Amino acid sequence: MASSASRTSIAILGGGTASLTTAFELTSIPDWEQKYEITVYQMGWRLGGKGASGRNADVSQRIEEHGLHVWGGFYQNAFTVMQRCYAELGRDPTAPLANWQDAFKPKSDVVWEEYVNDRWIHWQLTIPGNSNLPGDAAVAPSDWQCWNATLAFLQSHVASWMTANLHLSGSLETWVSDRLKSFEFWRHPSASVGDGTVPLHQSLDIASKVASGMPSSPSLHESDDHQFLIHLIQSFRNWMNSLIGDVLSLSDDARRIWILADLTMAGLIGSLTDGVLIHGWDVINDLNWVDWLAKHGATELSLRSAPVRGWHDYFFAYLQGDPNQPCIEAGTSMRQLIRLMFHSKGAIFWEMQSGMGDTVFGPLYQVLQRRGVKFKFFHRIDALHLSDDKKSIETIVVGQQATMNHAGEYEPLIDVKGLPCWPSQPLYEQITQGSELKEQHIDLESPWSPWKDINTFELKRGVDFDIVVIGTSLAPLTDIASELIAASPEWTRMMSAMKTTPTIAVQLWFDRDATGLGSIPKALMTGYTDPLQTWGDFSHLIQREDWAPDKTPGNLAYFCGPMLEPESIAPYSDHSFQDQQDERARIIGMQAIQQGSAHLFPNIVPPSTGITGIEWEQLTDLQDRQGWRRFNAQYWRANISPAERYVLAVPGSSQYRLQNGLSGFENVFVCGDWTYTGLAGSIEGAVMSGMFASRAISGSPAVVPGEVKDS
Repeated sequence: MASSASRTSIAILGGGTASLTTAFELTSIPDWEQKYEITVYQMGWRLGGKGASGRNADVSQRIEEHGLHVWGGFYQNAFTVMQRCYAELGRDPTAPLANWQDAFKPKSDVVWEEYVNDRWIHWQLTIPGNSNLPGDAAVAPSDWQCWNATLAFLQSHVASWMTANLHLSGSLETWVSDRLKSFEFWRHPSASVGDGTVPLHQSLDIASKVASGMPSSPSLHESDDHQFLIHLIQSFRNWMNSLIGDVLSLSDDARRIWILADLTMAGLIGSLTDGVLIHGWDVINDLNWVDWLAKHGATELSLRSAPVRGWHDYFFAYLQGDPNQPCIEAGTSMRQLIRLMFHSKGAIFWEMQSGMGDTVFGPLYQVLQRRGVKFKFFHRIDALHLSDDKKSIETIVVGQQATMNHAGEYEPLIDVKGLPCWPSQPLYEQITQGSELKEQHIDLESPWSPWKDINTFELKRGVDFDIVVIGTSLAPLTDIASELIAASPEWTRMMSAMKTTPTIAVQLWFDRDATGLGSIPKALMTGYTDPLQTWGDFSHLIQREDWAPDKTPGNLAYFCGPMLEPESIAPYSDHSFQDQQDERARIIGMQAIQQGSAHLFPNIVPPSTGITGIEWEQLTDLQDRQGWRRFNAQYWRANISPAERYVLAVPGSSQYRLQNGLSGFENVFVCGDWTYTGLAGSIEGAVMSGMFASRAISGSPAVVPGEVKDS
């Protein structure tokens, strides 16, 4: 592709969420074809990055994914892109996933797993939704409004529990209202709580009324205002704890109310004490989230509780994949928690109705291809070389993994029951080297593959590209962007400060349904045993697969979690390393289903075997193997290659992330969940990053909802 005098040639490196969003936004500009030529370079045969999925043609076109994915209801930008994409796609109304609301369904039920008194128990929650739709233009509440709503939630739920369990009754509403008419009453803590003037259990009522009467902008608050609120909340916490005694002796409901109250009060007090409502959440990013909560009074019991463990599981937030090293920066964690709880529309979560590749990346690919974006599959980026003055990228080294046996471009999608999907393996019949790749079981997505490139060549600035968008994941930059890292102190600091972790994914198909397994139907569970801490009932996806009627599974379970870092990462010349790590994943999956089934799937654990036994015959296996060998018919993967590792938000790292799509080099722009968006790794963060890259190049989109202004 030659650069045109009238058009800017853009090379987008990588085909993940951020890269495709960049292309989507650039090509949404009127007459974009007159301004740009856009080419996406992608290793292997499919798009999606860490969100890629595929269909296994050898096993009933089953869906095989990198992990368990759900979308947060606060994903404003991600849903907006999907709505625009599906509208332009214009599928027949009778087709599968005809529109975005066919592709995504709300989910309000979640389960935390508690380990109490030497037993696991389900903590089931239904989080109320609302009438909004994700991606609509409804204005998100401010942090101060969320603070008030949190206090009101604490007041109503804790008060109702206190009344029911401690037999407290009565209200001082009239008393409080009269005194709130006096500005001096709530301005000065000299109007004491707990000295006989105001009963301690009414301090939350007073705090709620005080806060609701304060200016909407925290910058207009005075320090005495916040000190009085802290005094009221702290007084209630001290009184509540003095009455409770041994928390573990409480009923399940009472213990859970206490845990949520303890964590919530720590967050309320901490946000006032540390000034985040005025200066932004990033001011506390030097602290680990649990350390910040502890600093503001959260107890050790609460910090080890299911909600806290589940929140870390949500982000694979463990250094080196080690469950004993929970790690996520406090400000980023709190910002994302607030958005999930208070910015979500429709429901707290939304589930995709097929694999992520089918639901997200297939439609994006089809729309972008129709618009005129070029895709170069089987083109791996090996190195970026700077100009002599170190100010721009001059050449890009590309390893071409395969060639086509026809004149046209690779056509990557297959039809599965009327839905365009990505296959789990390349479509060998289109590839000149297809028979060799298939016979040797070559994984073109693994850097430890023994496959030799068909060709290596350079893309040259001014000939093949003018602008480069680096949309790879973070870890590959060590290999491909070494010159940029060496030339830029900002890149050096970023690569030093930021960390990644490998993850593991396991999928199990059962012959029985949830009732037969004894599991919670349609559950989304987290906080369970390490390392497969998160489990979801994804049985709704079975209808998208292509099983024979007499072989159709009754249940599909997804598991995922962090994977403990191996002692060393083998050089790419060690072609056995990926197989070794996948075998680790298989063993971990087998152990997890053996040891965890008594709680998750009690009906398939024979009483005589206890927690170490399982009726392996309940696993679907088209080869009808016997015993534990049926596990080998399931799916597992070790996400350990640089492109697949999850990017952590370790304390103090966000300040070093590159911002606003800018790289510090003249013709280079960046996108990915490793750039600064104010969020930890998520689809929404990746979409926002792609929007920032597009804006840096073209000025569009001018507004990115949720953009952090306080960084």
